Amino acid sequence: MDTIRLFYLVATGDSSINDFLDFNLDSRGKSTKIENAFIRKITRTDTDGVGDNQSVEQDLGDKQALGAIETKIILEGFISQRNANSGTNTFLDQLERYANSSKQSTNWPEGQFGVIDIGDQNNSVIPVRTGSNQIGLIWESYEKISDLAHNQENFKIVLTVSKGDGT
Repeated sequence: MDTIRLFYLVATGDSSINDFLDFNLDSRGKSTKIENAFIRKITRTDTDGVGDNQSVEQDLGDKQALGAIETKIILEGFISQRNANSGTNTFLDQLERYANSSKQSTNWPEGQFGVIDIGDQNNSVIPVRTGSNQIGLIWESYEKISDLAHNQENFKIVLTVSKGDGT
């Protein structure tokens, strides 16, 4: 499994990425007997708009491509050893903090979350806060399901790509 990094930016100088959560770390191995974080699946959905061409005296079946309207990145995985010896699981605590953080920032107008996928850079979104190539990820939703039989928390995080062009 390749390393995947989910990160959160606050200050304008955060391009060094100080607040992050790494999944599938080789240094921790694949052990689920310790607190660990894994992403099993990344889904990227690119949605284009399609409109009906309703001009006078034309077939109503005509369709018109309107271009890209939305991209979502969905991360699905699990956190192992949900009942950590210390009473708290640091990975779960960090995901909860991200889920409850402010979703709007004047420093990062297009979203202050980012993802780096070492195995497929097409899944990566690194926020850019100024200029004509502004981009970022907006945290849309977080679903957590307790799997008590396996002592893990399954999760699904939905992030929406936001660009300076209004998409």
